[in-house]
Amino acid sequence: MPKSQEQEVRKVYIYSRVAELEKFAVKDGAIMAYSGHVNQQADAYIRENFYHWFVMIPGEDITKGFHTEDEFNRYIETIGIQDPDWQTPDDAFDTFLKTGCLDWFPDCK
Repeated sequence: MPKSQEQEVRKVYIYSRVAELEKFAVKDGAIMAYSGHVNQQADAYIRENFYHWFVMIPGEDITKGFHTEDEFNRYIETIGIQDPDWQTPDDAFDTFLKTGCLDWFPDCK
C-alpha cells in the first residue's frame, strides 16, 4: 500500500460500541447516546476527533456520530426530536428490575 494511503487508513476509527456509556435516550425509533470516553490507544488525530454523541435508528439503518452536543442537537432536530429524556444505564436497569418495563418497550405497562 502506498504511504499516503497507509496514512489515510490510520485516520479511520471503527466504533463497534459506545464505550463507557454515560447517558442514553430512546424516542420515536431513535437511540441516542453520550459518552465522554476517548480511546487513549488510538492515534492522536483520532483522539482529537473522537465522537461523543451518537444517534442510531435501527429501522432505517442509520448510525451517526458527532463531536459536539450542538452538532448532535442540530441533527436530532432534523428528525423531529427535541430535548431527549436522558437516563443513565443504572437508572434504566433499576427501573427495569422494579417494573419489568422501560418506556420504549412495545406493549409494556
